[in-house]
Amino acid sequence: MNLYEQDELVEKALAMIGGEYVKPDLQTWRDLAALSVGITQDSPRYQPMLDALTACDGAYRLGDWPAFWQAAERAKTQVEQPVKGGA
Repeated sequence: MNLYEQDELVEKALAMIGGEYVKPDLQTWRDLAALSVGITQDSPRYQPMLDALTACDGAYRLGDWPAFWQAAERAKTQVEQPVKGGA
């Protein structure tokens, strides 16, 4: 996922219609999946990313769009922050 696509995910997260968060669409899920490409079980990003994606899934099932977008932002943050040790 390139930076443009990551920014698009954030824009979706901030998008509101009539004061309500927008329900995530299929492309949003694809964007989230793309964020996790290359993160393996031995990566320090693995568990935080898994937790964020699990939170997205739970919020989606409950229809809690603000919680979904907050979790999506946590997933995006895992990609953006440097990994200790420079890896």
